[in-house]
Amino acid sequence: MPKGVQVVFCGHRDGTDGWMSQVLPEVLAPGTRYTLRVEVGRRLNMLPMAYVIQLLAGDEVVAEDTNSLSPTPGTFETSTITFIALPGDARIGEPLKISLGASGPTQTSFDDHDLKRLMGHSNFATTEAFYLGDSEGLGAKVADAFAAVA
Repeated sequence: MPKGVQVVFCGHRDGTDGWMSQVLPEVLAPGTRYTLRVEVGRRLNMLPMAYVIQLLAGDEVVAEDTNSLSPTPGTFETSTITFIALPGDARIGEPLKISLGASGPTQTSFDDHDLKRLMGHSNFATTEAFYLGDSEGLGAKVADAFAAVA
């Protein structure tokens, strides 16, 4: 079930693709593992969905989920994608971006998303949730970015 009473959706029954994205105030850091988790939902009255969840460094996709889940109508499932930025990666220092999209004559709902990073090695590693959001208002970081696509 979604968190709260609102969800964000992409796509439209007329077949128009829908995308929304947000550039985060963080940049890709070396030696860091990023894990993006997003709840993916299917409406009760819609055809099977076609969605994409992407994590980008600059304009380059570093990790994505393309239709790995197929929630039953009226439910949500959790998508998790992970990327490890190795030292020397040419994208180090590029801004991180999250993109959510859907295509075809359907809608995909998204909710309760977070991006976590694990920095360092073995016993010295630390995990930090540096981007948290849900569609119950989307938070200050997300609201402005997503308002532009409404």
